[in-house]
Amino acid sequence: MSEATMYLLAIIILIFISLVALKSTPKKCHLPMLWGYRGEVYWQIPRRWAVSVTPTIAALAFYLFLFETPTPDEIQSNYVHPISTLTNSIVFISFHLLHMTLAVSYKNKN
Repeated sequence: MSEATMYLLAIIILIFISLVALKSTPKKCHLPMLWGYRGEVYWQIPRRWAVSVTPTIAALAFYLFLFETPTPDEIQSNYVHPISTLTNSIVFISFHLLHMTLAVSYKNKN
């Protein structure tokens, strides 16, 4: 699987997580974006913005990773781009899933 395909699949998964979070929250609510150590919410934004932040940042980061990184000819023999592609995708998906799970559970609790 190519790097571009892996990144596209990761963005599709991020969008799916966002759509599930949208359906799980009321239409006129704000989702928390930052929590304190004791669980208090420091700031919230409208839910459509909240669910689109991570996929947008991921799309921009994946674009930079894909098109602005050196080619294998430009770096030495220890080239590990496919591994970093998978790692980047897993990290973005994991953090987005964690954020949406916490935000939706907070909203449904309050």
